[in-house]
Amino acid sequence: MTVGSQLHATSVDSVHVDERRGVAMAVEHLVSLGHRDICHVDGGRAVLSQTRRESYLDSMAEHGLADRVRIIGGNADENSGVAAATELLAGTSLPTAVLAYNDMTAFGLLFALRIRGIDVPGDVSVVGYDDTRLATLRNVELTSVSQDPAEQAATAVQRAIARAEGQAAPASEFVTPPRLVVRQSSGRAPR
Repeated sequence: MTVGSQLHATSVDSVHVDERRGVAMAVEHLVSLGHRDICHVDGGRAVLSQTRRESYLDSMAEHGLADRVRIIGGNADENSGVAAATELLAGTSLPTAVLAYNDMTAFGLLFALRIRGIDVPGDVSVVGYDDTRLATLRNVELTSVSQDPAEQAATAVQRAIARAEGQAAPASEFVTPPRLVVRQSSGRAPR
């Protein structure tokens, strides 16, 4: 049994969120707020980074924004967010929104932008992924895609019990729906 990963094996059940839909929901949210310059900070070699990056590219194209795609390499940690903010601030213009690979990257990005006087979300909206407990903190208030770990865990336990009780079944993939949790780090596009 794998949980939270899209591992495909003939003898192993897999329970994970619909990663592509989660990223699409984040991009849709930002586009609905008037954002067109949406940058993505990816997770480098981290698990599911390629899936999230491809979904960002597909979602931007679906909204007619393929010509505005911008991807900054990262490593799925706070330092990647700080480095991304530094790169964005060194450029000629800031994007109006950034979709980070995960919440940890988004935290680093938020920190670096705010200490340099950038208003989040007034100047730049920031969206994370994973909806970690830290995203709810009062000084963070990060908009994030939730993977609903409780639902994934419940599905995994049900499958494990069924297998332990001898209910023979071929290995299956169980995909749970993501949920976008909107907080204070995202707002209307400034321009």
